[in-house]
Amino acid sequence: MQAKSFYDELQDTLQQLSEIDAQLVTSQPVGGLPDTARKQLEQFQVSGTQLCLEKSLTSEALTFLSALTVKCHVIYELLS
Repeated sequence: MQAKSFYDELQDTLQQLSEIDAQLVTSQPVGGLPDTARKQLEQFQVSGTQLCLEKSLTSEALTFLSALTVKCHVIYELLS
């Protein structure tokens, strides 16, 4: 059950990171007009915020995976 939950969360995170990557790949150079530059800065800030959120979620997922790995080793040792 925990492994399924972890896997689903990991898949969601990977999908969101893929979407952010696609946005960064298709971004255009900064425009020369103030309105264009302002709009691009706002889009960049949104992407940065999304990356920070994904970093936090990824860190939580890795902590969960580490704890799950320890539990698996303990169970393996008990069964051996």
